[in-house]
Amino acid sequence: MIITSIYSARFVARCRLDHTPDKAVETNPVGWKKGKMNAKVIWKENMHLTGTADSGHIVQLDSSEISGGQNLGFRPMEMVAMGVAGCSSMDVISILRKMKVDFNAYEVQVEVSSAKDYPKVFTDMHFKYIVTGHNIQKEDVEKAVNLSETKYCQGIAMISKSAKITHEIEIVEDVGIPC
Repeated sequence: MIITSIYSARFVARCRLDHTPDKAVETNPVGWKKGKMNAKVIWKENMHLTGTADSGHIVQLDSSEISGGQNLGFRPMEMVAMGVAGCSSMDVISILRKMKVDFNAYEVQVEVSSAKDYPKVFTDMHFKYIVTGHNIQKEDVEKAVNLSETKYCQGIAMISKSAKITHEIEIVEDVGIPC
Protein backbone atom coordinates (compact mmCIF):
# COMPACT_ATOMS: atom_id res chain seq x y z
CA MET A 1 0.00 0.00 0.00
CA ILE A 2 1.29 3.47 -0.86
CA ILE A 3 0.31 6.35 1.39
CA THR A 4 0.33 9.57 -0.60
CA SER A 5 -0.57 12.01 2.15
CA ILE A 6 -0.20 11.82 5.89
CA TYR A 7 -2.37 14.85 6.51
CA SER A 8 -5.32 15.39 4.23
CA ALA A 9 -7.61 18.30 4.95
CA ARG A 10 -11.12 17.56 6.18
CA PHE A 11 -14.01 19.58 7.49
CA VAL A 12 -15.61 18.96 10.85
CA ALA A 13 -18.82 20.59 12.03
CA ARG A 14 -18.55 21.88 15.59
CA CYS A 15 -21.66 21.95 17.74
CA ARG A 16 -22.57 24.31 20.54
CA LEU A 17 -24.05 22.96 23.75
CA ASP A 18 -27.53 23.40 22.27
CA HIS A 19 -26.42 21.12 19.41
CA THR A 20 -26.79 23.91 16.85
CA PRO A 21 -24.09 23.41 14.23
CA ASP A 22 -21.50 26.15 14.17
CA LYS A 23 -19.57 26.96 10.98
CA ALA A 24 -17.39 24.19 9.63
CA VAL A 25 -13.78 24.46 10.78
CA GLU A 26 -10.98 22.97 8.69
CA THR A 27 -8.84 20.62 10.77
CA ASN A 28 -6.16 18.05 10.21
CA PRO A 29 -6.76 14.43 11.29
CA VAL A 30 -5.68 14.99 14.89
CA GLY A 31 -8.29 17.71 15.27
CA TRP A 32 -6.07 20.80 15.27
CA LYS A 33 -7.55 23.97 13.81
CA LYS A 34 -5.96 25.27 10.64
CA GLY A 35 -4.69 28.85 10.73
CA LYS A 36 -2.91 28.32 14.05
CA MET A 37 0.40 26.66 14.72
CA ASN A 38 -0.03 23.49 16.69
CA ALA A 39 2.65 21.40 18.36
CA LYS A 40 2.67 18.68 20.96
CA VAL A 41 5.27 16.89 23.03
CA ILE A 42 4.81 13.37 24.40
CA TRP A 43 6.77 11.95 27.31
CA LYS A 44 8.47 8.62 26.55
CA GLU A 45 10.56 7.90 29.65
CA ASN A 46 12.94 9.65 32.04
CA MET A 47 13.49 13.01 30.29
CA HIS A 48 13.01 11.65 26.75
CA LEU A 49 10.20 13.31 24.76
CA THR A 50 9.04 13.26 21.17
CA GLY A 51 7.69 16.38 19.56
CA THR A 52 5.57 16.91 16.48
CA ALA A 53 3.79 19.81 14.85
CA ASP A 54 1.53 20.54 11.90
CA SER A 55 4.19 19.44 9.38
CA GLY A 56 4.01 15.90 10.77
CA HIS A 57 7.75 15.55 11.37
CA ILE A 58 8.92 14.07 14.65
CA VAL A 59 11.89 15.23 16.72
CA GLN A 60 13.50 13.63 19.72
CA LEU A 61 14.07 15.77 22.81
CA ASP A 62 16.08 14.73 25.84
CA SER A 63 18.50 15.98 28.45
CA SER A 64 22.00 14.86 29.34
CA GLU A 65 22.64 11.90 31.59
CA ILE A 66 23.65 14.31 34.37
CA SER A 67 20.18 15.88 34.21
CA GLY A 68 18.34 12.54 34.28
CA GLY A 69 18.13 11.96 30.55
CA GLN A 70 19.73 9.55 28.13
CA ASN A 71 21.01 12.06 25.54
CA LEU A 72 18.59 10.69 22.93
CA GLY A 73 17.72 13.99 21.31
CA PHE A 74 18.05 17.74 21.14
CA ARG A 75 17.78 19.90 24.22
CA PRO A 76 14.64 22.03 23.92
CA MET A 77 16.60 25.29 23.95
CA GLU A 78 18.85 23.96 21.17
CA MET A 79 15.66 23.60 19.14
CA VAL A 80 14.77 27.23 19.90
CA ALA A 81 18.20 28.37 18.66
CA MET A 82 17.96 26.21 15.53
CA GLY A 83 14.40 27.40 14.93
CA VAL A 84 15.43 31.05 15.01
CA ALA A 85 18.45 30.32 12.77
CA GLY A 86 16.21 28.37 10.38
CA CYS A 87 13.58 31.11 10.32
CA SER A 88 16.14 33.76 9.43
CA SER A 89 17.82 31.44 6.91
CA MET A 90 14.61 30.87 4.99
CA ASP A 91 14.15 34.63 4.74
CA VAL A 92 17.75 35.26 3.68
CA ILE A 93 17.76 32.48 1.07
CA SER A 94 14.43 33.65 -0.37
CA ILE A 95 15.62 37.27 -0.56
CA LEU A 96 18.97 36.31 -2.13
CA ARG A 97 17.14 34.26 -4.78
CA LYS A 98 14.83 37.21 -5.56
CA MET A 99 17.92 39.40 -5.88
CA LYS A 100 19.36 36.79 -8.28
CA VAL A 101 22.51 36.38 -6.18
CA ASP A 102 24.59 33.52 -7.63
CA PHE A 103 25.12 31.38 -4.51
CA ASN A 104 25.51 27.61 -4.30
CA ALA A 105 26.02 27.07 -0.57
CA TYR A 106 24.64 28.69 2.54
CA GLU A 107 25.18 28.15 6.25
CA VAL A 108 24.34 30.04 9.41
CA GLN A 109 26.00 29.38 12.73
CA VAL A 110 24.51 30.79 15.91
CA GLU A 111 26.18 31.27 19.27
CA VAL A 112 23.83 31.79 22.20
CA SER A 113 24.47 33.19 25.66
CA SER A 114 21.91 32.75 28.41
CA ALA A 115 21.24 34.45 31.73
CA LYS A 116 22.88 32.81 34.74
CA ASP A 117 19.66 32.83 36.78
CA TYR A 118 16.38 31.07 36.07
CA PRO A 119 14.57 31.10 33.76
CA LYS A 120 17.94 31.47 31.96
CA VAL A 121 16.55 33.32 28.95
CA PHE A 122 18.73 33.96 25.92
CA THR A 123 20.64 37.20 26.44
CA ASP A 124 22.75 37.25 23.26
CA MET A 125 22.46 35.54 19.88
CA HIS A 126 25.28 36.02 17.41
CA PHE A 127 24.65 34.77 13.87
CA LYS A 128 27.41 34.05 11.37
CA TYR A 129 25.98 33.90 7.85
CA ILE A 130 28.29 32.10 5.40
CA VAL A 131 27.35 32.39 1.74
CA THR A 132 29.32 30.69 -1.03
CA GLY A 133 29.03 31.46 -4.72
CA HIS A 134 30.24 33.58 -7.63
CA ASN A 135 30.78 37.35 -7.44
CA ILE A 136 28.59 37.76 -4.36
CA GLN A 137 28.39 41.33 -3.14
CA LYS A 138 28.49 41.63 0.64
CA GLU A 139 25.98 44.49 0.43
CA ASP A 140 23.39 42.13 -1.10
CA VAL A 141 23.79 39.62 1.72
CA GLU A 142 23.75 42.42 4.31
CA LYS A 143 20.48 43.70 2.85
CA ALA A 144 18.92 40.22 2.97
CA VAL A 145 20.08 39.66 6.57
CA ASN A 146 18.85 43.08 7.70
CA LEU A 147 15.42 42.50 6.12
CA SER A 148 15.19 39.16 7.88
CA GLU A 149 16.28 40.56 11.24
CA THR A 150 14.14 43.71 11.15
CA LYS A 151 11.08 42.81 9.10
CA TYR A 152 10.40 39.15 8.37
CA CYS A 153 11.79 36.67 10.92
CA GLN A 154 9.27 35.83 13.65
CA GLY A 155 11.91 34.03 15.67
CA ILE A 156 14.25 37.01 15.81
CA ALA A 157 11.32 39.33 16.56
CA MET A 158 10.39 37.20 19.59
CA ILE A 159 13.89 36.45 20.87
CA SER A 160 15.01 40.08 20.48
CA LYS A 161 12.67 40.95 23.38
CA SER A 162 15.22 39.36 25.73
CA ALA A 163 18.40 38.90 23.69
CA LYS A 164 20.78 41.18 21.85
CA ILE A 165 20.94 40.05 18.21
CA THR A 166 24.21 40.51 16.32
CA HIS A 167 25.57 39.07 13.10
CA GLU A 168 28.53 38.81 10.83
CA ILE A 169 28.71 37.82 7.19
CA GLU A 170 31.34 35.73 5.47
CA ILE A 171 31.44 35.51 1.67
CA VAL A 172 33.27 32.54 0.16
CA GLU A 173 34.15 32.82 -3.51
CA ASP A 174 33.60 29.52 -5.29
CA VAL A 175 36.38 29.33 -7.87
CA GLY A 176 34.99 26.16 -9.39
CA ILE A 177 38.06 24.00 -8.85
CA PRO A 178 37.01 20.37 -8.33
CA CYS A 179 38.18 18.72 -5.12
